[in-house]
Amino acid sequence: MQLVGVMYHTHDTIPGDGIDVFRFKAWPSYTMDELLPEILKKFRKIDTIPGLIWVDDQSLIQPLRIVLKAANEAVDFHNEIDVEWYPPPSEEERAFYQDG
Repeated sequence: MQLVGVMYHTHDTIPGDGIDVFRFKAWPSYTMDELLPEILKKFRKIDTIPGLIWVDDQSLIQPLRIVLKAANEAVDFHNEIDVEWYPPPSEEERAFYQDG
């Protein structure tokens, strides 16, 4: 199970704590080609831009930062979307997502 988390600046549009988590079932990991469309779906659904994206695949952090920076510059958007590594899920997290 591969997790991606998106944290929004405003909690008004997101139930709970302003964090949206989704997962990929592909193993061993997901690709940038799979990640970008899923992130864009989340942006469209919520109709807001996040402040932070967590990915659990370290190899995607820098490429995603580069893509987001280029997109921000292309549309003259001045708020940075940070990308950080999310470590592998704990046993508790695995149990939670298997039940959900």
